[in-house]
Amino acid sequence: MKHLSPITPKTSHDLAFKPTQRYGSHKKIRLRIKSDSIEELKSFVPDWLSTNRDFISCYKKMKHQVDINLADVCQKLHNNRNNDEKKALINWIKDKHFFANMNKDVIKKVCNKLSCSSYKPGDISKIYVVINEKDEPNCMFIIYQGIAGIYKYNQRINQGDEGDPLGENALENDIRRTATVIAESNMILFKLKRSDYEDIILTVKKNEKKFQTAFIKTISVFNSWNDVKIMMLSHAIIVSNFSKGEIIYEPNDFSHSFYIIKEGTIQLQTEIKILEENKWPISPREWNVRKVTKKIYHPVKTLGPKDYFGHVELLDKTFRQTRALATTQCILFIINRSSFEELLNPRDQEMLKNDSEIPSKEEIEVMIKKSKSDILEKEKIIMNAMIENKRGGQNKKFDKWMKFVKERIVTQKNTMKKTIVQHKLENIKLTREGI
Repeated sequence: MKHLSPITPKTSHDLAFKPTQRYGSHKKIRLRIKSDSIEELKSFVPDWLSTNRDFISCYKKMKHQVDINLADVCQKLHNNRNNDEKKALINWIKDKHFFANMNKDVIKKVCNKLSCSSYKPGDISKIYVVINEKDEPNCMFIIYQGIAGIYKYNQRINQGDEGDPLGENALENDIRRTATVIAESNMILFKLKRSDYEDIILTVKKNEKKFQTAFIKTISVFNSWNDVKIMMLSHAIIVSNFSKGEIIYEPNDFSHSFYIIKEGTIQLQTEIKILEENKWPISPREWNVRKVTKKIYHPVKTLGPKDYFGHVELLDKTFRQTRALATTQCILFIINRSSFEELLNPRDQEMLKNDSEIPSKEEIEVMIKKSKSDILEKEKIIMNAMIENKRGGQNKKFDKWMKFVKERIVTQKNTMKKTIVQHKLENIKLTREGI
C-alpha cells in the first residue's frame, strides 16, 4: 500500500456491488508447459548439459508459453478449470503477502473458492464503493487489477494495489467494516466469501495473532499490560507492507494512525527551509547577489523493529510534523486513531509523550551546523590539495580565486554561528540573521 496525500471524499456514495460484464484489458499470467524436443539447443548447449536429466525436465516445462487470464479463470467453477489454470492461480496467490505463511493445501482450498467481481470508478456525481464503513462483513477481496482508495474520517488514509487484501480485518475480528473502500480505477477483485474464509483461513490467522501478541509484549510501553488488553490491541492491528523508498506520511498530513515496526527500518525526517545567499563579482566594483530558499528533509531519527512512531501528533491532536520514510522493506502494525484513544489510558499516553519524535530546536541547530560544517571541511581539503599542486605560485588569477574561496569559507562559518532554528507545529524552518 502506498502513501498519497489525504483528500476529502464525497460525503455520500452509491454502493455498486454488481460485477460488470466486461473487464476491459486484463493482465496475463505466463504459464510454462511441456515440450518434447530439445534438438534446437544442441547447436549451442554442450552435450553434457543437453543430456542432463534435470536440465531436460526444466527445459520441457519452459519450452512454450500460454497466456492465462486469471479473471476468466475465477469466473469458472472450480470443477471447470483445467490443471494449467489451477496452477496459474495458485502461483499468483502464493506470492502475495497475505498468504505468505500459509501452506500449499490452504492456498489450494482458497483458490478453489475464489470468484471474480469488477468495479469501475464513477464520475463526479457517482462513486463506486467496494466496501462501506460500518457494514456487516460478508466477504474479503484480493486486488487483481486496479487501485482502491481507503477512506476514514473523511480522509484518504491509504491505497490498495495489486495483491493487497481488502476487508479481511472485519472478518478476522468479527466486527463491522472499519473503513470505506472506493474503486479509483477499473478494478478486478478476487472474492472469498465469509463462510469460506472462516472454514479455511481463520485458524491460520488466529495462530498469527498469537505470534503477534507475543511480539507486542516485548515492546517496552506495552509489557506491563495484561493479556486481555494486549489481545484487544492485537485485534485492532492492521498489518501493512511498505517497499524501500515508500513514504508512510508527509508533514501536514492528517494524523490518523499509530505505527509499530515489525520488520525493517523507518527514517523520520524534518522539513527544513534554508535561506541562502549566493554572491559573486561581476565587475571590479559590482557584485551579483541571489537569495535562494531551499526545502530539504533532514533525518532526525532512524527506527527499527519494536520501535513505534506517529503517536506524538495523535496525542497532541495536530497534523503530521515529520515525514516517515521506509528505508528498507518494512512490515508495520497500524492502529487507527479511535482504537488508539480507546485502548491507551492517561498513564500510557504519558509514557508515550515522554518519548518525543521531534528533537528540540537546539538539537536541530547542532545537526544542521554539523552538516554544513562537513561540507565546508570538504571544500577546505580540496582547496589545500589545489594549493599543493599549484606551480610556483605565479598564477595571479588562481591566487585571487583562492583568496576569494578562503574569505567565503570564513563568511559561511560566521553565518552558521548566527543560525536560528524555529520549531512550529506544521514544520521546522531554518532562517539566518545578518545575511
